[in-house]
Amino acid sequence: MFAVTGRDGDWLKVQISARPNHQEGWIRAADVTVTTTQYRMELDLSAFRLTVYNGNDVLTTTNVVIGTDRTQTPVGRYFLNESIKHKNAGGAYGPWVLSTNGYSEWLDLFDGGLPVVAFHGTNQPGLIGTKASNGCVRMPNDVVTLLANTLPAGTPVDIVP
Repeated sequence: MFAVTGRDGDWLKVQISARPNHQEGWIRAADVTVTTTQYRMELDLSAFRLTVYNGNDVLTTTNVVIGTDRTQTPVGRYFLNESIKHKNAGGAYGPWVLSTNGYSEWLDLFDGGLPVVAFHGTNQPGLIGTKASNGCVRMPNDVVTLLANTLPAGTPVDIVP
């Protein structure tokens, strides 16, 4: 999965999943199938607010939990890689995890693996509107379920300070 950021003749400039964040490379257009989406996500960290659009229409908006001052949610443009149904819907990650191509800029590892930035549910809704995560974005479980059932892989995600 890549996000196309430019084109030069037969070549596509793409954003890739690599550390550090915002890595780009070139691939042959003939080697991939290019699709588009009208969906996009915008996360305003200062407002603790996620807004999801379908074209110019707001699909949903919600308050969220973001990273602490020591494990900040990274800013920039990312994209959704996949939606993963979580085995324990009542657990810390809620029913769904929507992974991105972004990584924590503060942690080298998380839970035994690379610290991928994801959007997911929560079993602590009282923390919504605070800085309490390790860099991921937590939201109400009904909202993450809506997003998991609606947004395709490749959906752009803009995270602003």
